[in-house]
Amino acid sequence: MTEKLTRNTYNASMLNVEEQQGLPKWSYILLFISILLLLGASGDMLAIFGYNYAGDGGNALEKIHPSTLTLILTLLAFLAYPQGEEKISYSIFKLGVFPYLFVCFISIVYTQVVLGLPVSGLIVSWFTPGLLLVLLLQLKNTQIKYLSYLMHGLLLINTVMAIIEYKTGTPLIPAVLIDYTGSGEIVDMRDWGEMRASGLFGHPLASTLICALYVVASFSLICFKQASRLQYFTMLHCLLAMPLLGGRTSIAMAFVFVGLMSLVRFWLELMGKGSNYFNIIKIKLAITAVVIALIVAFQMGMFDQLIDRIEYDNGSGYTRVLAMQILADVSNLELFLGDIYRSLGTRQVAYGTIYGIEIFWVGMLLTYGLIISLILFYFSWKMIKLLADECGLIVYWPVIFFFVSMSSGVGLVVKNVSFSILLLVVFCLYKFEK
Repeated sequence: MTEKLTRNTYNASMLNVEEQQGLPKWSYILLFISILLLLGASGDMLAIFGYNYAGDGGNALEKIHPSTLTLILTLLAFLAYPQGEEKISYSIFKLGVFPYLFVCFISIVYTQVVLGLPVSGLIVSWFTPGLLLVLLLQLKNTQIKYLSYLMHGLLLINTVMAIIEYKTGTPLIPAVLIDYTGSGEIVDMRDWGEMRASGLFGHPLASTLICALYVVASFSLICFKQASRLQYFTMLHCLLAMPLLGGRTSIAMAFVFVGLMSLVRFWLELMGKGSNYFNIIKIKLAITAVVIALIVAFQMGMFDQLIDRIEYDNGSGYTRVLAMQILADVSNLELFLGDIYRSLGTRQVAYGTIYGIEIFWVGMLLTYGLIISLILFYFSWKMIKLLADECGLIVYWPVIFFFVSMSSGVGLVVKNVSFSILLLVVFCLYKFEK
């Protein structure tokens, strides 16, 4: 209660003068560029411009996603303005982002000094979301609106790219081929006779996850608050793109969460606690339109590839079994402290899981150990609670969906901007609605 009163008093004083609101001009421009890079600059896209982010070799700076670097520049630029240091200090220390950033820093030091592993994954996947949230908390309504428009525009580009790639059978952005085995053998998945659309975000699973995340977040607005026409439109074209991208876990979990939210809303109606009015005629028309669209899409063959993936998963399910076998094979010391003997890569090749441990939380245990993993997860949840204080409890729908869907894959063990995108989507969607 005391913290909330302190925060309200501070907010009231900060809003007395209009020019004190939001990020200053150049800081906001840099943040805008950061969001553009976060959503639009996949490893494959960066490779086109000679930025060796995803490939082998290159200097250490190239292994950091450029959005991280521009976010740091944004914070430095903000410090140059009057009251910039005070505002950033408030976001970091008073609101509670500092413990998360500190834990990420300790994890980076531990990974470098004790484990001797690359730290770019921790910087991109875990540290960057903290930097992003510090800046998002500074935005005023008009600045949130323009960032929201940018996000929706890039999601539309992702869908258009997915449709074109699916129809042509060729990726619009050439894939960066990597030696996963350590033997110098470049593995090209196109040789498998299977081509999935990758979209703007550079990978079928990443693109599916982000589309499904938006679907869940926007559907929560439909059920419990109010969605705009832009949000309806974006949700529909993200639904269209999902079967083309083919991430089965994200698609399945999106429909599970849509079903759960529908049941909760139905229960609220029975209890007389519905908070927004539903036009029954519009609902019937919308359901009819969706059913017709699904039938047309099925007749056009847009679900063929997804159905084939469900029937014949090319050993994808078996890799999850192997991940559990590797976990059972490690010592208690490795379980608690992580890959201290630096043998995980060798084990993956020996077990045949050359693309990584494809159960996210198992990968965290095997790479960083139980202690670091629990600390990271705990303070991540504290940061999400801070986001819920800003946007409402409704944020837990997309957040829980995100971590459940992320479980079936390498997730945030590798370099991955998905956590940052989660914060961006949730913040822009719910704050824009308010």
